[in-house]
Amino acid sequence: YIADGMVRADFTSTIEGKAVTSHMISADGYVHTWSDAYPQGIKMKIPDGEATTDGAVGGVSADSRVDYDCQPWAKDSGKFIPPSDVSFMVMGEGGMPAMPEGLELPR
Repeated sequence: YIADGMVRADFTSTIEGKAVTSHMISADGYVHTWSDAYPQGIKMKIPDGEATTDGAVGGVSADSRVDYDCQPWAKDSGKFIPPSDVSFMVMGEGGMPAMPEGLELPR
């Protein structure tokens, strides 16, 4: 979803045979990312004057083959508001805080 300089993307991947949906919102100078598989997400400030993409999104090259389905869409500002039921760890200048104990990233 794209509107007024804001972007939201929702992705479904298969990890160890299970479908996992991940989300990203870029709005108001921040990027929020989270997944339905974890109770926490990450919030990062976009440095002033820096582009939000570098040709790769979420570790996938822009040249990779992906399936997508575009549909007409009327702007819904609610799509650009991070969910209130996800706790976001803030990634600061000193780096990202440590992962919570017992939480592992998918391989």
